[in-house]
Amino acid sequence: MSMKERMHTGELYLPGDEEIMRGQLQRLNRLYDFNMTRPTELDKRQKLLKEMFAEIGEGCYIEPPFHSNFGGGHVHFGKIFTPISISLWWTTPIFMWVITRCSARM
Repeated sequence: MSMKERMHTGELYLPGDEEIMRGQLQRLNRLYDFNMTRPTELDKRQKLLKEMFAEIGEGCYIEPPFHSNFGGGHVHFGKIFTPISISLWWTTPIFMWVITRCSARM
């Protein structure tokens, strides 16, 4: 079983594993791009959200800055409106569906 697979099963894993780090850095680069968007670049934000998250609902809105150690790659969002920053630090799937004005630090 790979370290990446162990990360999602609750078994001990090495977070510095090459495969894990490569995927994390790719996602963090995309996260950086999202956080550096201008307020007028709403279409660009939506495009990046769809690339960043495991699943994203139609009309989901997240106000930068967004913080996550895997850039949202394990996050499943439904229709969420968060006008302030959000931080998600888990390495396993997170599911959030119909939420308005979410302010989370997980």
